Order: sequence, then C-alpha cells, then structure tokens
Amino acid sequence: MIETPVAIRSAQATCIGVATQAVRIADQALLILAAPGETRTGPARLYVRLARELASRGLPSLRLDAADGGDCAPCTTLRRDFDDHAVAAARHLLALHPDARVAVLAVGWGAAGAARAWAALARAELPLSALCLIDPVIGMTTATEKPGWWSRLHALSFAQTGQAAPSGFDEDERAGSAALWHELPALVGSTRSKLLVVARGSAVSHGPLVELAFGDRRWRKALHRSQGWLELARADPGFMRPDDWQTLTGWLATRLSR
Repeated sequence: MIETPVAIRSAQATCIGVATQAVRIADQALLILAAPGETRTGPARLYVRLARELASRGLPSLRLDAADGGDCAPCTTLRRDFDDHAVAAARHLLALHPDARVAVLAVGWGAAGAARAWAALARAELPLSALCLIDPVIGMTTATEKPGWWSRLHALSFAQTGQAAPSGFDEDERAGSAALWHELPALVGSTRSKLLVVARGSAVSHGPLVELAFGDRRWRKALHRSQGWLELARADPGFMRPDDWQTLTGWLATRLSR
C-alpha cells in the first residue's frame, strides 16, 4: 500500500492531505473530510484505518486536513474554506484517478461540513457517486412528541454521543441547520448519487438521525433506494471491535463498488 502526502492549492490557501493508492476494483475514489479542527488521522485514527482498509478492498482515497486542523493554516471563514478545500481536494483526487467518481465520507462532527460541501462539489460539476456519513452528529431538535417511541422501535436512543466537538467549530458549524438535513436526500439525488449512513445503537446514536432516517419520507426513500442504512447496535465510537470493523468496512466497500 502506498500513501503519499500531498499539498493542494485551493483559492483560499494550501491544504494538506494524504493519498492512499489501491488496485481499484471499481470506478470509485474516496474523499475523506475531517471536521473543522480535526486532522486527517481522525478520532482514534479512524480515517487512517478506513483509508487503509478500504484500499485493501480496492478503493483509493484522499484524506484531508480540515481548516484549522492538522497542517492547514489557521483561517477565520471556516465554511467557505471548508467548501473550497473540499472542491480542490476532489479535483486532485480526480487527477490521480481521471475515470473515477468521487464518494465523500465523513464521521461524527464532520457530517454537517460534508453535507454542506456536497452542494459546492455539485456546483463544481464534479462526478459524484455517494455521500457516506458514519455515526453522524446531527444538531437539530426532534419533532416527535414522544421520542422514546422511536428509540424503542428502532433500538436507537436519543441520548447524546458524549463526544466533544473539535476545536474550530462555532455554534452554526457544530449544529448545522434543519433545512440542510431535510434537503440533503434531494441534493444527493440530484447528482445521481447514493446516501449511505452508518449508525450506532445502544443509547448512543442521536435522536435526530433516527427521526430523519425513519420519520422523514425523503430520507426513507433515499436510504431504501441506495440500500444505505447500516446499524451496528453495540459499536464503540472508533469501531474497534473486530466484528463491527469487518461489518463496517465490508458494507462500505460493497455499497461503494456497485
């Protein structure tokens, strides 16, 4: 496996990432976006582990330091820089794999930034294939009057994850907006891409995620169409248990390669 550090010049600044090569099995390449304040290694080195495991399954990737994280220069306009870096990184990834389509992956707090960046990637008319959100933190209130009903029905809880937001988040970036999440299936669908979501259960997944996935018609249709819902009911935040890890990476590789 070959991993190469890369410097990517965007309109605002130079961003740093690591490209992981692979003997490709499909016309796919993966862009891994860290949350503002995170590094390209990810919490518990999750991005590194995902990049290497998925490369062994035929999916090359580029994992990117976020604005105000890792080796990227400090900035004051997080959202604009985040989107700008994402577009520049996707173009760099496509230069490495010209015939590929780009799947975007984000974990936890990075989900909101990746969801917003998807719109910028679509405006740039880049070939997109999937938006993958792993254990996403969705900062919106639930509309269900009796939230326990959802958790009992789907074995997921409305409790918070307990994970602190990375440095670099302001309140807007931390939470995201309800409109962003409700409109996301249509935005992903407009690029003929898949929406893939991995949730943890056993009193750790966010209630808003459950409400969207099972209570919002647009989300239900998008997840059904892409076979895009995976629940690992007892998984830890880093997916360290071997069974969970094999299930997660195998599912991602299968869904992205089709």
